[in-house]
Amino acid sequence: MGRPSADELIERAAGSIFMTTDLVGSGGVGGGLLNIDQTNYFIRLIRDQPTLLNEIRVVPMNGPAMRLNKIVMTDSLLHKPGGSITPLDSGDYAAPDTSYVDLNTQELVAEIRIPYDVLEDNIEKEHFEQTIMELVAEKVSLELEELLLTGDTAHATASPPSPPTTWSTTDMRLAQDGVLKLADAYSVDYGTPPSIDENVFAISLETLPTRYQRNKSAMRIYTSHRLEFDYAKYLGQRLTGLGDIRLTATYNDALQVFGTTIKPCALMPDGTTLFTDPKNIIMGIQRKIMIETFRIIASRVIQIVLTLRIAIGVEDKVGMVKVSGIYS
Repeated sequence: MGRPSADELIERAAGSIFMTTDLVGSGGVGGGLLNIDQTNYFIRLIRDQPTLLNEIRVVPMNGPAMRLNKIVMTDSLLHKPGGSITPLDSGDYAAPDTSYVDLNTQELVAEIRIPYDVLEDNIEKEHFEQTIMELVAEKVSLELEELLLTGDTAHATASPPSPPTTWSTTDMRLAQDGVLKLADAYSVDYGTPPSIDENVFAISLETLPTRYQRNKSAMRIYTSHRLEFDYAKYLGQRLTGLGDIRLTATYNDALQVFGTTIKPCALMPDGTTLFTDPKNIIMGIQRKIMIETFRIIASRVIQIVLTLRIAIGVEDKVGMVKVSGIYS
């Protein structure tokens, strides 16, 4: 057998992307639903990126809708016994608070085009397929973080839109309401502070009901990178050992205030913070992830279309505090 032609090499390269079989068939069209192992692998790649998705609760969904039941014990459980003659009053029996969170997915589509010459140049590099997978997962994870934080289904009809910027009709942020919109139980307009110090974060702890603060070390104060840097810079100005550490040591994921970790997010709006347990935030990903591949011969590119369905929810809105307006 002779050496494969350039066209055959392109077919093989395109057919190996995303580990699906016969992505580009003889008619130039192929691909389809990922199997369970491929889907789980792709979801894991998305979650492993340094975004908010690697901390929140990600729920694989078998269909477009899911109801997550929850049960919370709010009543007092322990009482002084009434004795054999006097039993507990009916009002002393604890009744759990039961409710649920509905997740309903919306479709999102991504398109990637890879020129023939890229495939030809990389055909003999055995890690090319893995590189494509990781690059797509990295970008998808970052954009899902933006949707998770700033999604607003009513943005197109708001008058004026908030924030007052123009979104296209296909903007993925219109697909779901993000957590900054869902966090409406405790929303504080801070106003521009005289300086960025611990008081910017203290208001979150002062606002959140104490019953949610039993384990502050497991909670997060999500901020923008700008706000986190300004607070780190403030700490660095202190004439203490802590100030020296902030100037000379790496503080990513180690910057804390009042026993809670400050976590910067690349897509968090400047001047906004969100104080909550990460597991209070839910993202559902429907298992039916589809990858289809087409050959666009005239343009000499391989077109890859990724389709997935996403849902966003909050388990308990009372368990989070949004602070905004810090830089306004």
